Amino acid sequence: MQITNFGGGGTFQSLIEYLPFSCKKLEKCYTSDMKHHFEKKNGFTLAEVLITLGVIGVVAALTLPSVISKFQNQAYIAALKKAYATVQNAHLRVVEENGEPKDWILFSYITDQGKDNSKNTKIADSYASYMVGRYCGHTGVAGVTDCISLKPATSFKMLNGQGTQGNVWYGGYLGLYHYTYQYNLSSGASLALLFAENSGGGVYWNLWHKNIKILYIIDVNGAKKPNQVGRDIYYFMLKDDKLQPYYDGTSDCKKGDLGFTCAYDVITNGWEFPKDYPY
Repeated sequence: MQITNFGGGGTFQSLIEYLPFSCKKLEKCYTSDMKHHFEKKNGFTLAEVLITLGVIGVVAALTLPSVISKFQNQAYIAALKKAYATVQNAHLRVVEENGEPKDWILFSYITDQGKDNSKNTKIADSYASYMVGRYCGHTGVAGVTDCISLKPATSFKMLNGQGTQGNVWYGGYLGLYHYTYQYNLSSGASLALLFAENSGGGVYWNLWHKNIKILYIIDVNGAKKPNQVGRDIYYFMLKDDKLQPYYDGTSDCKKGDLGFTCAYDVITNGWEFPKDYPY
């Protein structure tokens, strides 16, 4: 056994052979530890990266449109809530000023032929006084005021994509806004009031037979697209002396249909679009 002499007379067993942390042990410890930390890592090949990116692209293409549509629908519903609340509040004030709707003296096509729309205008003006925004008054036959751009009826669409001219109770140049009173609200939404009976516009029989005195057309984002019934345009009605979402007993807020009842379907569905909603 090798002995190493040190000054002072003491002798110790060789450090190599004796000390618990000998060079051999240290070498073993060192190499195993460093191997753990510096062991070569294998990366992805170019082909693997390209395949992964391709899969991500396909998934994004399939899911992104539905995500965007869902976001847009939520925005439309939020705007509808706000616009509806504005019109409701104004309606309550109009009732305070003019009495219950059953007592409103509106234009009658039977008894008021040849007269003007002053009776209807009185109520429309009353609404204007309780809403913040711009009141553009009555459209007349052309269906146009400064609140609505001069566009053909095909610029406005039903839920199924067809133009609005000639649908149900409509006619005239703009279709949607023929013989209406129009308002641009401060929120960016627009409102139009269509009275079932009026001078010049005659009688909208599909409203009259349903005992609807006034139709309220709300476009939640005004002149901005898509200008489509059931997406950004919604209908309410004054019926049985109540302001309520338009509903005639049959829902048409679904693929291939017109979309008049979408406000009703959204509100009665907890402010969500029904399952068979096409967008």
